[in-house]
Order: sequence, then C-alpha cells, then structure tokens
Amino acid sequence: MMRRFLAALLAAALLLTLPALAEYRQLQKGDRDTSENWDVFSLQTQLIQLGYLSGTADGDFGSRTETALKDFQEANGLEATGIADVETQKLLFSDQNVARATPTPAPLITTAPADGTADASATAAPADAQAGNDTYIVQQYLYNWGFSDNKPDGKFGNQTKADLSGFQKYAISDMQQYTNAQRAATAAQVTPEPTPAATIFSGEIPMAQVEDQLMNTIPTDGTLTAEWLDYILNGFDPVASELKNGETSAEVKRMQRRLKALKYIAAGVDGGYGAHTELAVKYFQKRNGLSESGQCDQATLECMYSNAAVESDVYVSKYMAKVSVSDQRVYIYEWTGSDYSNKVHSFVCSTGTTANPTPLGTFQAPGRNGEWYWMADSYVWVRYAFVIDGGIFFHSVLYPTKSGEPTKTSVRNLGKRASHGCIRLSVEDAKWIYDNCYNGMTVVIYE
Repeated sequence: MMRRFLAALLAAALLLTLPALAEYRQLQKGDRDTSENWDVFSLQTQLIQLGYLSGTADGDFGSRTETALKDFQEANGLEATGIADVETQKLLFSDQNVARATPTPAPLITTAPADGTADASATAAPADAQAGNDTYIVQQYLYNWGFSDNKPDGKFGNQTKADLSGFQKYAISDMQQYTNAQRAATAAQVTPEPTPAATIFSGEIPMAQVEDQLMNTIPTDGTLTAEWLDYILNGFDPVASELKNGETSAEVKRMQRRLKALKYIAAGVDGGYGAHTELAVKYFQKRNGLSESGQCDQATLECMYSNAAVESDVYVSKYMAKVSVSDQRVYIYEWTGSDYSNKVHSFVCSTGTTANPTPLGTFQAPGRNGEWYWMADSYVWVRYAFVIDGGIFFHSVLYPTKSGEPTKTSVRNLGKRASHGCIRLSVEDAKWIYDNCYNGMTVVIYE
C-alpha cells in the first residue's frame, strides 16, 4: 500500500511540522478529474476554503479555477501563472498560506443523490469534522473500498463515523505491519553494533519506540481530520494483495462486502473465499471485461474498488429456486455463468392454504436455520429449515417429536396446499436444498 501520508498522520499526532511527503501532479486549465483521480477537486476545495474560489468544486479546471489560482499565487508571493505547479500546491495545502480576509466557506451537500440511501442516523457533523463535499467523497471511497454498506449521502452521521473508524483502524494496523516488516528486513540485512553504554544512559529513546507511540496516538474514533482526508484522497491503495479461492481473511471479507454493494451476492460476507464467492467474482470479471479466472488479481481488485465497477444485473449463486403455487412444485435452476437457464431439479411441495397463503414475490433467502426447527405455532418439529423470508421457510414434512417419524398426513399432503405459508418438502428434498443452496440465493414464488 502507498503510505505517503503516514508521516503527516504521525506529525499531526505530535503536533509537529514535518516535511510534506505528498506527490503533486502539475495541474492547469483543461485538466479534469477521473473516477480514479480527484486532484482538481481537492485543489478547488482548498481554494474555496481559503476564499479564492466561490461555488462548488466540480473537478474541471476551467477559467474560474485558473483566475482563483492566480489570485492565490499573487497573494502568497508566487508568480501568478494560473498553473498549479508543485511549489504552488505545497503552499496551498500547507498551514503557511495566506487566505483572503473573509474566506468563503465550502458549500455543503445537504441532500442525498436521487438514488442514494440516506444515513438514518445522520446528525450535525462534529465541529472538527469536514462536512458536505468532503463527507460525500469520503463516504464514496469507503463504499467503493468495502468499508461501508451504505451509499454516500453527504451527511456525517453515526454510521459514517463508525465506517470511518473501521477504516482508520484498518489503516493503522496496516501501517504497523508495514513498519514491522521494514524493521525485520533491515535487521536481517544489517548486523547491529553494540550499543555504547553512554547511549543507554543518555535518556535517548529508540526511533522504533517513538514510531509505535506516535501511531498509538493517531485518532481512530471516526473523526475526519485534514490528515485523514489527505490520506483517503491521496495516500491509500485499496489493493492490499491478490486473493484466491481457499483463503479466509479480513481482505476477503472486504472484497465480499464490495461484491454485495455491487449486487453480485446478497449474503455470504464471511471472509471465506469459497465456490460461491468464486462464481460471483467470475461474473464480475465477465461484466467488467476482465479475464474470467474467478481469482481476484490486481486488475480485478483495482476495477472492483473503483467508481468504474459495473453493477450486476442478477444475484449470483450456484442455484436459484422457483416455487409454483399452482403446480405445487419447487424448480431448481443452476447458474450457467451468465443466467439460470439450466433446470436441474423438480421437487413436489406443499405451499400455504388459502387461509394461510404463501407470499408471492422474489426473495434473497437468508438461508440455513438449523437441521431441526420447532414450529411453535403448530407444535411440531421440522427438519432442514432454510429461511426464504421472515417466517417463511423451505423445510421438511412435520415431526411430532425429534426422534420419531414424520406425520403421515404431512407426507400424504405433499402436492397440495397444506402449510401455514412455508414450503414443505420431503425430507430428502429439504435436505438437498439445505446442503446445496447458498445463503442469499434467489427464490421466486409465483402463482
């Protein structure tokens, strides 16, 4: 991962002024941001904060931005070229610049996008937190990178704070691992000389200890400081390592969360890279014009964690189920790599009675709920309960006791409307669904 802003974060923790490590790209009129690059937006946002530019940052370096930059350069003793060279940007993003007498505050985003999901817990942003545009962009990055399940809305609420805190702890942990690896590599290459006694008693503290103490003081409570904003915009590389089938890790879980956000999977964010995840990755690769290996190589992850990632048109699972109430049948279809056109099973079932009908619709089934399940409303046991939605399950015929045999009536009624809304099946067929179908699979119930 890129760690250009680790020094800035450490400096903020100690309230020290250290040389900036940011790498600045020269910007000028005609430059535009891309889905991967927010340099112009960051430049405009800073000019707005300092009072040289009015309106909203849009990522398009036009005449207004050029004029504002010339004004900044002139006020700060630089040649007024209107070009954001390295020297200009270093001063612009430092604490040594000169703002206009009455800075114009950056406009805030106060409403969510038309297709966005508002943060229900949104409250006024903390006094030291950046709001509006900055909040929206941070939310977008956290959503893209698999640290949040919520689409951006520009409101700094409790959920955004929690998501940001999770990212901060992840980033600090990664920095610590990186630092420790660097120390180990250095120790393996260099034989340390004996430490002079004078040094031991001089009160000097080893640099490694200083670094560790500094990292422990960096805030990870979800506060959006200027240093964290810089790190998110310019310093963090979301691709930690390539991922493949068989792995179990936090990185896999983050990747699965991103697949869920992009609607390739509806459940199964558990950190285990199994066959289910591999199917979804393959379809992601297919939809995004990548090699369909099913493994998350560098190109796949870079695409997945970007704004350019194409959403799925269908949830991917090994199987999907269609339940025909009129036929009293459960039809199982297998995923072909692009759709569910391959029918592989037809099971006789019992759906709900007229008085207690089975709900119609399309559901993403939460999945397994135990081999034995007590139906409290009917005072009976069922086997291989697989949740479809709420209290509606796939399950076996009825058992008066766990150790006994199923009731003859429930077996005889297969093929008829007989349940309280669930989908009853033979023990063998219920077990097949329980053993072979994944949590989150699509179930369509129709008349």
